[in-house]
Amino acid sequence: MAKYSVSYIYQIIDKYSAPLSRIKRATKKAGRSAREASISFKKLGKSMMPIGAKAGVAITLPLILIGRKAIKAASDMEEMRSRFDFVFSDVAKKANQSAKVLAESFNFSTKEALELTGNLGDFAQNLGFTQAKSLDLSTQLNKLAADVASFKNVEGGARQVSLAFQSALVGERESLKTLGVALLEVDVKAKMLSMRKKGMRFESLKQAKALATVELLMENFSS
Repeated sequence: MAKYSVSYIYQIIDKYSAPLSRIKRATKKAGRSAREASISFKKLGKSMMPIGAKAGVAITLPLILIGRKAIKAASDMEEMRSRFDFVFSDVAKKANQSAKVLAESFNFSTKEALELTGNLGDFAQNLGFTQAKSLDLSTQLNKLAADVASFKNVEGGARQVSLAFQSALVGERESLKTLGVALLEVDVKAKMLSMRKKGMRFESLKQAKALATVELLMENFSS
Protein backbone atom coordinates (compact mmCIF):
# COMPACT_ATOMS: atom_id res chain seq x y z
CA MET A 1 0.00 0.00 0.00
CA ALA A 2 3.02 2.27 0.46
CA LYS A 3 3.11 2.39 -3.35
CA TYR A 4 -0.01 4.50 -3.28
CA SER A 5 1.25 7.20 -0.93
CA VAL A 6 0.84 10.90 -1.57
CA SER A 7 4.47 11.09 -2.69
CA TYR A 8 3.77 8.38 -5.27
CA ILE A 9 0.86 10.41 -6.66
CA TYR A 10 3.12 13.45 -7.01
CA GLN A 11 5.65 11.28 -8.87
CA ILE A 12 2.93 10.26 -11.31
CA ILE A 13 1.88 13.88 -11.83
CA ASP A 14 5.50 14.84 -12.49
CA LYS A 15 5.84 11.93 -14.93
CA TYR A 16 2.98 13.09 -17.10
CA SER A 17 3.35 16.86 -16.74
CA ALA A 18 6.12 17.04 -19.35
CA PRO A 19 4.22 15.30 -22.19
CA LEU A 20 1.09 17.26 -21.33
CA SER A 21 3.10 20.48 -21.56
CA ARG A 22 4.42 19.42 -24.97
CA ILE A 23 0.86 18.86 -26.14
CA LYS A 24 -0.10 22.31 -24.93
CA ARG A 25 2.77 23.87 -26.91
CA ALA A 26 1.78 21.84 -29.96
CA THR A 27 -1.71 23.30 -29.76
CA LYS A 28 -0.33 26.83 -30.07
CA LYS A 29 1.47 25.82 -33.25
CA ALA A 30 -1.68 24.41 -34.87
CA GLY A 31 -2.22 25.43 -38.49
CA ARG A 32 -3.89 28.73 -39.23
CA SER A 33 -6.43 27.33 -41.61
CA ALA A 34 -9.54 25.58 -40.38
CA ARG A 35 -8.46 22.39 -42.15
CA GLU A 36 -5.00 22.49 -40.61
CA ALA A 37 -6.50 23.30 -37.22
CA SER A 38 -8.96 20.42 -37.54
CA ILE A 39 -6.22 17.97 -38.44
CA SER A 40 -4.01 19.27 -35.63
CA PHE A 41 -6.75 18.94 -33.04
CA LYS A 42 -7.64 15.44 -34.18
CA LYS A 43 -4.02 14.40 -33.83
CA LEU A 44 -3.82 16.24 -30.56
CA GLY A 45 -6.91 14.44 -29.24
CA LYS A 46 -5.49 11.05 -30.21
CA SER A 47 -2.15 11.82 -28.59
CA MET A 48 -3.81 13.01 -25.40
CA MET A 49 -6.05 9.99 -24.96
CA PRO A 50 -3.44 7.43 -23.86
CA ILE A 51 -1.61 9.96 -21.72
CA GLY A 52 -4.82 11.17 -20.14
CA ALA A 53 -5.98 7.63 -19.51
CA LYS A 54 -2.69 6.58 -17.94
CA ALA A 55 -2.45 9.71 -15.83
CA GLY A 56 -6.07 9.38 -14.76
CA VAL A 57 -5.68 5.77 -13.68
CA ALA A 58 -2.32 6.39 -12.04
CA ILE A 59 -3.69 9.26 -9.98
CA THR A 60 -7.27 8.12 -9.36
CA LEU A 61 -6.55 4.50 -8.40
CA PRO A 62 -4.16 5.34 -5.54
CA LEU A 63 -6.66 7.88 -4.20
CA ILE A 64 -9.42 5.26 -4.27
CA LEU A 65 -7.24 2.72 -2.51
CA ILE A 66 -6.14 5.24 0.12
CA GLY A 67 -9.79 6.08 0.68
CA ARG A 68 -10.71 2.43 1.06
CA LYS A 69 -7.91 1.93 3.56
CA ALA A 70 -9.16 4.89 5.60
CA ILE A 71 -12.73 3.58 5.53
CA LYS A 72 -11.61 0.12 6.66
CA ALA A 73 -9.51 1.59 9.45
CA ALA A 74 -12.48 3.62 10.66
CA SER A 75 -14.72 0.56 10.49
CA ASP A 76 -12.21 -1.56 12.43
CA MET A 77 -11.91 1.16 15.06
CA GLU A 78 -15.69 1.37 15.44
CA GLU A 79 -15.94 -2.40 15.77
CA MET A 80 -13.19 -2.42 18.39
CA ARG A 81 -14.86 0.39 20.31
CA SER A 82 -18.22 -1.43 20.31
CA ARG A 83 -16.65 -4.63 21.61
CA PHE A 84 -14.73 -2.75 24.29
CA ASP A 85 -17.89 -0.95 25.44
CA PHE A 86 -19.76 -4.26 25.61
CA VAL A 87 -17.06 -6.02 27.65
CA PHE A 88 -16.88 -3.17 30.18
CA SER A 89 -20.45 -1.87 30.01
CA ASP A 90 -20.77 -1.71 33.82
CA VAL A 91 -17.46 0.08 34.37
CA ALA A 92 -17.34 2.19 31.21
CA LYS A 93 -15.83 5.35 32.72
CA LYS A 94 -13.00 3.52 34.49
CA ALA A 95 -12.36 1.30 31.46
CA ASN A 96 -12.02 4.26 29.11
CA GLN A 97 -9.66 5.96 31.54
CA SER A 98 -7.52 2.81 31.74
CA ALA A 99 -7.33 2.54 27.94
CA LYS A 100 -6.40 6.22 27.74
CA VAL A 101 -3.54 5.71 30.21
CA LEU A 102 -2.25 2.76 28.19
CA ALA A 103 -2.32 4.79 25.01
CA GLU A 104 -0.68 7.89 26.47
CA SER A 105 1.84 6.39 28.88
CA PHE A 106 2.74 2.99 27.44
CA ASN A 107 3.11 3.74 23.74
CA PHE A 108 -0.09 2.02 22.61
CA SER A 109 -2.23 3.32 19.77
CA THR A 110 -5.83 4.02 20.79
CA LYS A 111 -7.02 1.01 18.79
CA GLU A 112 -4.39 -1.25 20.32
CA ALA A 113 -5.20 -0.06 23.85
CA LEU A 114 -8.89 -0.82 23.33
CA GLU A 115 -8.15 -4.15 21.69
CA LEU A 116 -5.69 -5.53 24.24
CA THR A 117 -7.64 -4.27 27.24
CA GLY A 118 -10.86 -5.69 25.82
CA ASN A 119 -9.31 -9.02 24.88
CA LEU A 120 -7.80 -9.72 28.30
CA GLY A 121 -10.87 -8.35 30.04
CA ASP A 122 -13.18 -10.61 28.08
CA PHE A 123 -10.89 -13.58 28.73
CA ALA A 124 -10.88 -12.89 32.47
CA GLN A 125 -14.66 -12.62 32.52
CA ASN A 126 -14.86 -16.07 30.92
CA LEU A 127 -13.00 -17.31 33.99
CA GLY A 128 -15.77 -15.88 36.16
CA PHE A 129 -14.26 -12.54 37.19
CA THR A 130 -16.47 -9.47 37.42
CA GLN A 131 -16.10 -6.62 34.94
CA ALA A 132 -14.36 -4.50 37.55
CA LYS A 133 -11.87 -7.24 38.47
CA SER A 134 -11.30 -8.23 34.85
CA LEU A 135 -10.50 -4.60 34.02
CA ASP A 136 -7.98 -4.43 36.88
CA LEU A 137 -6.29 -7.65 35.73
CA SER A 138 -6.29 -6.59 32.09
CA THR A 139 -4.82 -3.16 32.85
CA GLN A 140 -2.18 -4.62 35.16
CA LEU A 141 -1.07 -7.29 32.70
CA ASN A 142 -1.06 -5.03 29.63
CA LYS A 143 1.08 -2.43 31.39
CA LEU A 144 3.49 -5.21 32.28
CA ALA A 145 3.32 -6.51 28.70
CA ALA A 146 4.33 -3.09 27.36
CA ASP A 147 7.31 -2.92 29.74
CA VAL A 148 8.45 -6.46 28.95
CA ALA A 149 8.11 -5.97 25.19
CA SER A 150 10.18 -2.78 25.37
CA PHE A 151 12.84 -4.16 27.71
CA LYS A 152 13.30 -7.46 25.87
CA ASN A 153 12.64 -6.06 22.39
CA VAL A 154 10.03 -8.76 21.77
CA GLU A 155 9.08 -9.44 18.17
CA GLY A 156 5.38 -8.69 17.88
CA GLY A 157 5.58 -6.13 20.67
CA ALA A 158 3.22 -5.81 23.61
CA ARG A 159 0.49 -7.68 21.74
CA GLN A 160 2.61 -10.84 21.65
CA VAL A 161 3.49 -10.57 25.34
CA SER A 162 -0.14 -9.90 26.26
CA LEU A 163 -1.22 -13.05 24.41
CA ALA A 164 1.43 -15.05 26.28
CA PHE A 165 0.13 -13.73 29.61
CA GLN A 166 -3.43 -14.50 28.62
CA SER A 167 -2.57 -18.11 27.79
CA ALA A 168 -0.65 -18.47 31.05
CA LEU A 169 -3.79 -17.62 33.04
CA VAL A 170 -5.27 -20.98 32.04
CA GLY A 171 -2.08 -23.01 32.42
CA GLU A 172 -0.67 -22.70 28.89
CA ARG A 173 2.76 -21.40 29.87
CA GLU A 174 5.06 -22.53 27.04
CA SER A 175 5.08 -19.12 25.36
CA LEU A 176 6.48 -17.58 28.54
CA LYS A 177 9.74 -19.44 27.92
CA THR A 178 10.38 -17.26 24.87
CA LEU A 179 10.29 -14.32 27.29
CA GLY A 180 12.88 -15.92 29.55
CA VAL A 181 10.54 -17.18 32.28
CA ALA A 182 9.48 -20.74 33.06
CA LEU A 183 6.44 -21.10 35.32
CA LEU A 184 5.66 -24.61 36.53
CA GLU A 185 2.45 -26.03 37.92
CA VAL A 186 4.19 -26.54 41.25
CA ASP A 187 5.02 -22.82 41.33
CA VAL A 188 1.38 -21.89 40.77
CA LYS A 189 0.18 -24.27 43.48
CA ALA A 190 2.73 -22.95 45.94
CA LYS A 191 1.65 -19.38 45.23
CA MET A 192 -2.03 -20.34 45.68
CA LEU A 193 -1.21 -21.83 49.09
CA SER A 194 0.72 -18.71 50.06
CA MET A 195 -2.17 -16.47 49.02
CA ARG A 196 -4.66 -18.57 51.03
CA LYS A 197 -2.45 -18.32 54.11
CA LYS A 198 -2.66 -14.55 53.74
CA GLY A 199 -6.43 -14.76 53.93
CA MET A 200 -7.34 -14.65 50.25
CA ARG A 201 -10.40 -16.61 49.14
CA PHE A 202 -11.25 -17.70 45.64
CA GLU A 203 -14.57 -18.48 44.01
CA SER A 204 -13.13 -21.31 41.93
CA LEU A 205 -9.95 -23.23 41.29
CA LYS A 206 -9.48 -21.65 37.86
CA GLN A 207 -9.73 -18.18 39.38
CA ALA A 208 -7.23 -19.15 42.07
CA LYS A 209 -4.77 -20.38 39.44
CA ALA A 210 -5.26 -17.28 37.33
CA LEU A 211 -4.63 -14.91 40.25
CA ALA A 212 -1.63 -16.93 41.41
CA THR A 213 -0.26 -16.75 37.87
CA VAL A 214 -0.69 -12.97 37.79
CA GLU A 215 1.25 -12.71 41.05
CA LEU A 216 4.06 -14.86 39.66
CA LEU A 217 4.19 -12.88 36.42
CA MET A 218 4.51 -9.65 38.35
CA GLU A 219 7.25 -11.11 40.54
CA ASN A 220 9.24 -12.56 37.62
CA PHE A 221 9.01 -9.65 35.21
CA SER A 222 9.01 -6.74 37.63
CA SER A 223 12.19 -7.75 39.43
